Amino acid sequence: MPTRKPKYSMNGLLLAGIILVFLGLFFFIEGLAHFASTDKPQFYNIEDAYSSCGVGAVCLITGAACLFFEVKRRICIKELFNSGKYIKAEIVDITINYLLGVPANFPLGHPYIVECRYHNAKGEEHTFYSRNLYFDPKPFIKQKMVKVYIKDEDFKPYYVDIDEVLEKPEYY
Repeated sequence: MPTRKPKYSMNGLLLAGIILVFLGLFFFIEGLAHFASTDKPQFYNIEDAYSSCGVGAVCLITGAACLFFEVKRRICIKELFNSGKYIKAEIVDITINYLLGVPANFPLGHPYIVECRYHNAKGEEHTFYSRNLYFDPKPFIKQKMVKVYIKDEDFKPYYVDIDEVLEKPEYY
């Protein structure tokens, strides 16, 4: 039996990191090309080379930082999932994530989020949210209790294993 892995959704940090890294590489290489062609001052000047390299370096560093934080988040989720320490939380609501802006002609629309709650022994209530799901999960939920992987009793880093309670459709 193959071991399951946590699933991740596309988020803005990952998308911004990818775009900024590509833009940064483009501008940085363009700036280096300006430096290489400074012997032809009628076409390029040194200010263009400095500005292209500067913009490229800023975009590259910002994009690399975004990618670093996204990879760090995914490693944390993987460690939580592999640690095996979880609690059972009750699914209380399935809502549309309007915080994630999508274009009007985007075929999948706004993603869904599964909200679940857990009451600990002290009587405190903790609310957890699943990753973005780009289909309505209501007809596919098998159980009302879902595993939420946590780190000790911190409850801050968590991973809602929504895939375990879903009867997955073919296109998922």
